[in-house]
Amino acid sequence: MPELTHVTPKMTAATELLEMGLQMYFDGAYIAALHLAGGVDDIFGGYVTRSGTDSAFESLKAGALRIAEHLAKHPEYQVQGPPATEKGIARAMNYARNRTKHLDEQGDDEILFAPRQEAEDMLRRALTNYYDLLSRLPLEESELMRRFNHECI
Repeated sequence: MPELTHVTPKMTAATELLEMGLQMYFDGAYIAALHLAGGVDDIFGGYVTRSGTDSAFESLKAGALRIAEHLAKHPEYQVQGPPATEKGIARAMNYARNRTKHLDEQGDDEILFAPRQEAEDMLRRALTNYYDLLSRLPLEESELMRRFNHECI
């Protein structure tokens, strides 16, 4: 077994994953981009949370829950099915990422989703966290980040 001697800051790893995720997105490899961006969202989101603010995931989840609670108070907007929960919203937000990386049971061989849109959404979450950190840490905006912001937002 090789001796482990190289220490890599997670910020460096996440930045590399983000750049590769953006490149994969622009190359049309949406599922790869989705997974790279998901890892970045977890890492950068953790740093944002450590700083005392809500990560992009937490902010979006809280907003969706507030909308669901508001709609539940108005019968004209109610839909069939169980009421939205924090856990249900979180599952929906990460559905494509989780379903494309797990094989759960017999017959679980396909997934119906919009790969490009899911990759774009996850990249947007990762970038939101990155820009939050950019205001406090010595990070730089890359050309791929600028391109994504120009073309996808």
